[in-house]
Amino acid sequence: MTMSIEKREKIARLRKKQILDASLKLFDKKGYANTTIAEIADHAGISKGLVYKYFDTKKDLLLAYRDIVHQCEKEVYAMPTATESLRLFAARLLLEYEVTGYQPPLRVLIMGYINGDLGMDEEENYFLNQYGQKFFGPLIKKGQEAGEFRPGNPEEMGDIFWHTLIGYTVQIMYQHPDIDERPDIEAILDIVRI
Repeated sequence: MTMSIEKREKIARLRKKQILDASLKLFDKKGYANTTIAEIADHAGISKGLVYKYFDTKKDLLLAYRDIVHQCEKEVYAMPTATESLRLFAARLLLEYEVTGYQPPLRVLIMGYINGDLGMDEEENYFLNQYGQKFFGPLIKKGQEAGEFRPGNPEEMGDIFWHTLIGYTVQIMYQHPDIDERPDIEAILDIVRI
């Protein structure tokens, strides 16, 4: 008896998610360069060959997180206020899974770019150097119009907010493992709040 196309597609989606979840946890904990496909397969409870069935390279796994990031962006934009949007984004990026219930693919991507694990093509250059203006700028403007945020150029303020988050991300990833201190999200929001 042959499996229906719908059932095969469902199994493929579940396998991809299983692989992405395992790799995300390992990349976040050990770093992209220090994680092997064999470790990902072991963590996912599948064979190494099955990982390669869905992803040709380890970099393809990393780049697949972009879809997860885009979903997070939609959720952030859907928040009722600009302050809540920025709070959600910062918490998901900077706080641990145990606190937020969210494994941050963006943190893994940031570290991949900063560590040179990913090439700096046009898209990555945008991500590190223009993302703050393009993604956060409209949220800052929304907050200014609602009286939540201080006046100023919203794109510049978005850039400052974004680069602050990048700085904290790097600090978190390179801090001593015994240090369990996380950034104060409310203090970070004070960058833009009145």
